[in-house]
Amino acid sequence: MLLTRSPTRDRLLSWGLQTVPLYLLCNRENESRNHLFFSCSYSASVWNHFSIGLGINSPSASWDDVGHSLLSQSGSRHHNYQSIVTWQATIYDLWWERNDRLHRGNHRSPDLTIKKISSTIKNRISALRPENYPLASELIQLWFSHFPA
Repeated sequence: MLLTRSPTRDRLLSWGLQTVPLYLLCNRENESRNHLFFSCSYSASVWNHFSIGLGINSPSASWDDVGHSLLSQSGSRHHNYQSIVTWQATIYDLWWERNDRLHRGNHRSPDLTIKKISSTIKNRISALRPENYPLASELIQLWFSHFPA
């Protein structure tokens, strides 16, 4: 994703492949990396949930703007870690939802996607416990301060 090498529909079309250009999650605009992850109404509702909770400023919600916001955060290293992990989990799960719709015809609501991403992040934090219990404890407390259960 970072190197813009994922097979989004705009890239497939640029290679000469015949495909419908519309993005599967909204069917309103052509699929591109920026639309897929931030501009689509489905993706925007998922990303906004997390960006607001983490205080990530991404007003125009473009790939470059969000990346810049993540890299220029001035919070604690734990907050910055959580922001990066949340961004990674969101990108992964939106791509998963896109492919699940494309290949299996399964559809989830944005709320279910948000719950899945939250669960992934909490599991990732929990996986730190055996090696570094104080860090895991601090991260999970920080998570629940941003996103009460």
